[in-house]
Amino acid sequence: MKGVDVDVELLIQRVSEISEIQSSSTMHILFSQIWHDPGLSFEHEEGAHCLTNLSLSHRMVDNIWLPNVCIVNSKGSVIHKSPTPNIFLAIFPNGTVWMNYRIVVESPCEMDFSFFPMDRVMCTTIFESYSFNVGKVRLHWKRQGQPVEFIDEVKLPDFHMTTFIHEKATFQYPAGVWDQLNIKLFFRRSYGFYILQIYLPTYCMVLISWISFWLDRRSLPARVTLGVSSLMALTLQYSNVARSLPKVSYVKGLDLFMFGCVGYIFLSIVELAVVGTLEKHKAKPSEEFMSEEEIKKNVFQRTFSTKSFRSGYFHGPPRACESNCGSPEEWRKTSWNDRTYVECPEPKPPRGNSPPDLEADDNNQVGI
Repeated sequence: MKGVDVDVELLIQRVSEISEIQSSSTMHILFSQIWHDPGLSFEHEEGAHCLTNLSLSHRMVDNIWLPNVCIVNSKGSVIHKSPTPNIFLAIFPNGTVWMNYRIVVESPCEMDFSFFPMDRVMCTTIFESYSFNVGKVRLHWKRQGQPVEFIDEVKLPDFHMTTFIHEKATFQYPAGVWDQLNIKLFFRRSYGFYILQIYLPTYCMVLISWISFWLDRRSLPARVTLGVSSLMALTLQYSNVARSLPKVSYVKGLDLFMFGCVGYIFLSIVELAVVGTLEKHKAKPSEEFMSEEEIKKNVFQRTFSTKSFRSGYFHGPPRACESNCGSPEEWRKTSWNDRTYVECPEPKPPRGNSPPDLEADDNNQVGI
């Protein structure tokens, strides 16, 4: 049996969406099939010269032979119905049949996020006769004129189309060889949104975490707050972006950038911990490494330079100076931690010779 040659023509109205989660694109297209059926010729009929073509209702589609060309790799396709099915059928006097569908098709897209958000996307749509192999139906892109056209420029919020190609191929099935017509659309992501919403805020967070380097090294709470707040804000922002992307197992370009920024902030927090530890060890030497004279001087200043000693107030029984009060251990014990003072053996000067401020304090002294 002699096969039928079918020409395919596409008029792409618009590309409405490219979904990263579904890895697909949604297109609105006018899909035309043109073939020759000698049984439908009416050029020898009376009055045929008065008609250039015969337009029929979509209901007549079920009454003629069809090559059954479909989109074999689509995730879904729907014929527009507004208000009736958008199917155009025309028969020319010589038996040429022209059938056109207005459909919405969801085609798969190949996405590689290794350079995200500077990545590229390729969406492929494959046309094939589902019922007939090359022995009965041979597919061709329209041999006269341009087989693929766009009504308007393809404009998407986050992608722009760079180019497209259409080609013919064959595919071997167990039942034989089938012709395939492929159209590939190439898109490039518009990364302006990511610069404004991710890159610039992330740079600002890293710079804010570096402000702690200019603060006083003893202001640890303020420095830690800057570092931890920047790290938490960066983590929250990255989680919002990752939620809109598929869960791939390889590292994306944005991942490397965010990991580097997190590393800078984390190292600034580590620097705070190191500076705090060094500052703690750089404090004044403890009393156990002080000389005996320094210990006596330190305890004397903390014990006898207070108002409580001058006024005679104390919060515990007085401690007598024994013979071993001069040892460093005893001097440590007489520190003013318990608000007590040492009763010195020297007699208190007479009231008449006391300074006015001490006499005023003695008048208000509470009895022991």
